[in-house]
Order: sequence, then structure tokens, then C-alpha cells
Amino acid sequence: MSWKPCPSPKPGDVIRWKEPLLAAPTQKRGKRDAIGEQAVVASVSEVDEFVVMLVEEVKLLSFTTETEPALNLSPGDAIRRRKASLQAGKCEKKGE
Repeated sequence: MSWKPCPSPKPGDVIRWKEPLLAAPTQKRGKRDAIGEQAVVASVSEVDEFVVMLVEEVKLLSFTTETEPALNLSPGDAIRRRKASLQAGKCEKKGE
């Protein structure tokens, strides 16, 4: 199987992308620190303003802390992302 660029995911697609792994918040407000990067594979169930997906696989790609951080997603989780967030992570879909 190969992965092809996916500018607009549709329900039923299996897609993958990269996203930052964020640290726990240290303040009430403000931007959380990126402590690594993770790759996510998920199946699309609904597309609207957000893309609703079911996580199939999560892999830690890199991290900047001394110890390996815990992933904040796990297989079976239902998540939603904006289309722009997926495009920023270079969204790809599984091809035949």
C-alpha cells in the first residue's frame, strides 16, 4: 500500500499526518510548549467544519525531553481536527 497526498479527506478514507506533541499546561492561559512530534493514522467518519476521525495508530517520531513523553492519543479514540490542521501536517491517504 502507498500513501498519496490528500487535500480534502472524505468519509471512509484512512489518512495519516504529523502533529506536535504538547506538554501539559503550566499556566491558566498561554501557549503550551511543543515537546515532540507524533504521527497519527485515523479513519475519517465525518467531514464538516471539522474532520471527525477514529484513531487507528499513533507513533512518537521525536521528543525534546530527557524522558520519553506519554502520547496523548491512543487507538480507538474519537478525535476531530480542522482541515487546516491536517493540511499543515501534510495529510496523506492510503491508496490501493
